[in-house]
Amino acid sequence: FKVTLSIGDLVQVPPGESTDLTVNPSQYAAGAWDFATIVSSRAVAAKGSLAGYCARRSTSGLECARALVREIGPLVLRRRPTEAEVMRFAQSQGAEQGNDGLDLVLTAMLASPSFLFPTEVSASPAVDDHFKLARLTLALWDSLPDAATVVRFAAAARAGDPAVPGMLLADARAQRFFQKFAGRFVDVDRLGELQRSKELTPLFGSSVQQAVRLDLLRSLQEAFGPNRKVAELLTSPTIYVNRLTAPLYGVTAAGDAFEPRESASSDERAGLLTNLGVLALQAKDDEGSIVKRGVFLLQRVLCTPPPPPPEAVPPLPGPDAKLPQRARLAAHAESPACAGCHRAIDGLGAGLEGFDAIGRRISTDHGQPITGRGVVPRLMDAADDQEFTGPRELARILARSVQTRECLMTHVHRALVGRDSFPAEKGELEAARARFIGSGDLRGLAFDLLAGANTSSRF
Repeated sequence: FKVTLSIGDLVQVPPGESTDLTVNPSQYAAGAWDFATIVSSRAVAAKGSLAGYCARRSTSGLECARALVREIGPLVLRRRPTEAEVMRFAQSQGAEQGNDGLDLVLTAMLASPSFLFPTEVSASPAVDDHFKLARLTLALWDSLPDAATVVRFAAAARAGDPAVPGMLLADARAQRFFQKFAGRFVDVDRLGELQRSKELTPLFGSSVQQAVRLDLLRSLQEAFGPNRKVAELLTSPTIYVNRLTAPLYGVTAAGDAFEPRESASSDERAGLLTNLGVLALQAKDDEGSIVKRGVFLLQRVLCTPPPPPPEAVPPLPGPDAKLPQRARLAAHAESPACAGCHRAIDGLGAGLEGFDAIGRRISTDHGQPITGRGVVPRLMDAADDQEFTGPRELARILARSVQTRECLMTHVHRALVGRDSFPAEKGELEAARARFIGSGDLRGLAFDLLAGANTSSRF
């Protein structure tokens, strides 16, 4: 509607009084109505938008309001409104006439449940062009399709044209999907706010963290490119650097633009697992953390989160204990209550011990050489534990694992639909799973999920 909003326009809806801070429905409705009123009044007043709508169509009153609902309704409601809805929304203008009442009509549409809450329905021949396209753009853009997108893609989306998801994914607005995926997978939104020790803060301030965040988002986005495989996401030695991040990787770069570099074998970089952002997010403020990185691998890469620690477990000794992390962890894990979980956590996390709290490569810990030796606990598709040395061997083991691919599929599905899967989707998701296990193609997986009848009902 060519409306510009400021942060001051965002209505602050106070939480309800329930203990879980659930928003009170009446407060939410009032906030939605207020926000819709702001948008609607601006839309009518904005030059080139709804101003003069009735005059341009030589109509007025209820007839003009009905014309507005029929034209804008499919964009707002994600489907063509019924004639009863057309009349109900049109009558929202009350006694007002012409343009003076159109803001009330638009307010009613923007505050209606059909606009505010994406409806889950099973696919059927009754699903029209606008609904199918809106499901795709809500998944990939977090937004409804604009008029130009409707003209270009609606009929093709309804017909199931396989080229449509790729075109939508190539649009700049698809950055929102990659941000959702990165947020669920690696907590990328925390970058920019991480606190590090006084010695490390000058090297890892907010501007550097924002650059690291862009690097991480780019790496995940490229994983969804044509002909890219999961193995590349997890094992590629290629790093992307600019003038802010290059020093942390031990290389040089002059500009703000990111440049590809091949990391040296001694640097032991291996795709996502050794990205600066991932390593820094799973670290303490003054040192890397075998435990945090091991938990990350179990929880986010293998989808087998360890149970919470039992009560009264003593904290791990800090680095001021003058002992390497491995020695401190070995003493901690001697307790029978800790040993079971720490075997898996520490075995995986040890592969990433050679990086400090901001992701720089290190070779010693309190004077002791870092070996990077660890153990991947028996995976669902492996008969035994698998020993490794260093992050590259660890990454290769994880990249081959069916369990890793199933876990990645879970993250992609949740980012697309905003929820866990339903039992009714089991058959459909199993077909997508089988193809992804065989191909390792993240882009193909996303398209499979977008094309699914039940899976896409959320969009």
